[in-house]
Amino acid sequence: MTGSGWSYAWRSVLWGLLLGPTLGFAYPWRMAALERYKLNHTLYGNLPGRFEATGWELFKRVWWVWLLGLLPFMLIVGSFIGSAVIDSANQRATAKPPGAPMLFGFLLFFTLPFLHGIRRAREWAWWASGIRFGRVAIMCELRSGSLIAAYWKLIGWSLLVLLVFGAIFGGITAAMVAGTPGRLPAVMLGGQLPMWGIAAYAVVYLLLIITFWVLMRIYTLQRVWRRVVAACAVVDIAGASDVVAAGEIVSAFGEGLPDGLDFGL
Repeated sequence: MTGSGWSYAWRSVLWGLLLGPTLGFAYPWRMAALERYKLNHTLYGNLPGRFEATGWELFKRVWWVWLLGLLPFMLIVGSFIGSAVIDSANQRATAKPPGAPMLFGFLLFFTLPFLHGIRRAREWAWWASGIRFGRVAIMCELRSGSLIAAYWKLIGWSLLVLLVFGAIFGGITAAMVAGTPGRLPAVMLGGQLPMWGIAAYAVVYLLLIITFWVLMRIYTLQRVWRRVVAACAVVDIAGASDVVAAGEIVSAFGEGLPDGLDFGL
């Protein structure tokens, strides 16, 4: 890879500033611009890379998913605004409250993992199909529902982990209550917690972070990449038959973070 880490960084920041004012609808063009910069500065041996997919193509794939994802938030915010309008107008108690739209909005939150899985699958298919290295291209036929199960498994395991670690934290707290004279809140405010309790909280907290990190690596990377790669095929692979190595030999220990980001540190 060539290019500049700083150049990529300011592009990412400037495009990111447009996400809020556009309610996220600038996201497809942001992704296309950033991927185009990355692929234009990537080589497979001596084959130059390029990214041919456009933001408009991604927008056409995901716009309706994005709107459905915004719907529960719009219903809840609209319900709050409606309640404020009713209160300010001194409506009678028999006036129809905006509770039904708010309840419907909360129920729609359960559809967000489905919508996220569909959006990500369509985005991955769009991204992979836009990759080019010389004459070599990628064709990706990832189905829209291919990633939904992975995200629901992540949610399920996360809830189970929270339940288990919540019980562990509760057990540590109960043990400290049993072994600490006086009420625990007063002891905590007085900074008189036993050292073993503080150490136990710290260890369990670190284990919780590590467990979530492992789950994220499994279900947002490994499981996703396995499905994406399985749905992809290389087109005109003969175009890479004469590829030769390019670039400098790197250390056997790999590059550090500053080297990989090319920030000149």
